[in-house]
Order: sequence, then structure tokens, then C-alpha cells
Amino acid sequence: MDKKITNEQILNASNNGVIATDAAGYITLMNKAAEKILGFDREKTIGAYIPDILPITGPLVITCLKTGEHQLGRHILGKSVSLVVNVTSIQEKNRRVGTVCNFESMREFELTASKLVSYQQLNEQLDAIIDSSFDGLWVCNEEGRVVRINRASEEINGVKADQVLNKKMEDLVSEGLIDRLLLRS
Repeated sequence: MDKKITNEQILNASNNGVIATDAAGYITLMNKAAEKILGFDREKTIGAYIPDILPITGPLVITCLKTGEHQLGRHILGKSVSLVVNVTSIQEKNRRVGTVCNFESMREFELTASKLVSYQQLNEQLDAIIDSSFDGLWVCNEEGRVVRINRASEEINGVKADQVLNKKMEDLVSEGLIDRLLLRS
């Protein structure tokens, strides 16, 4: 049997920086990505009071410890690095025993966001192409479920999208809808 993977190995495999604190706000853990992103030496940072070494992020951690309110999607504009930070409390038996702070550089976050925007733009372009076609088009996913029909198909076949969306083609065949459509054409 292979050697068991440790929690430290899992944390160090993450591309996001991860710092954990105890209930008083002292750093108990820092992964390699956090060390690299922040430019800190983990060995020297463990045990430090987080507001002392991270003057912008530290107060978010202390607020989370005091109130239990997660601090999500916070943009931190530092002198040497800009980050997107999430701070969540660690609970044990209905009491806060620490926090976990995960973050990534703003550049990485923006790259991910731009990919999402690009994907959304491609979807909008594909929708425009499908809707502008005079041919009746049906789009199905890998399960054979109808995920889209265009307006031309609604007009040609007399079927509204809400009648067929999310239904499997085999179900539409067994319901007789496909036969009725074939008879119309």
C-alpha cells in the first residue's frame, strides 16, 4: 500500500496561498504558495501575530475571529503584491478556534476572470449565430438532453422551447413529439 498523503502535502500542492491562525490571531500554518506569493520565510513567520506581518489582511483575520463573519473576496492592494483574500473561521464545538486565510495574486484572479468573460462572450456569439439561422436548430448535450432550440425551430415546428428544454430526446420520441414533428415537415 502506498504511503498516505499528508495534510501538509495537500496544502503545499495548492496554487493559492493558505495561512491558518489560532484563536488569538497567531500564525500556525503557512503553505509554500503563501511563502512564495508574500515573499516570507515560513519558519520565521509561524508564531507571528498576523496583524504585525500583514497590516492590511491581519485586521480582517481579527474581525473574523471576533465576529465569526467570513471576509470573502477582499481586494488587498499591498506595496509589493495585490491579492484577493478570503478569511473564514475554524469552528469546533460552536466556538471559534482559529481562521484560515486563502488568497491568490490579483494578476492570477484577473486572468481567471478574463477567461470567464471570454467564455461568456463566446456563448453570446454562439447564441447570436443560432438565433440568426433560418434553419430550425436543436442543440443537445452528451446525455441527449435538449439544451437549446432556436426561434426558427419554434416557428417551423410549432414547438415552444419550454416544452422540450432539459428533456431527453428518447423521452420526446416515446411521448410521440418527434413523430408529430416529422409528420409536419
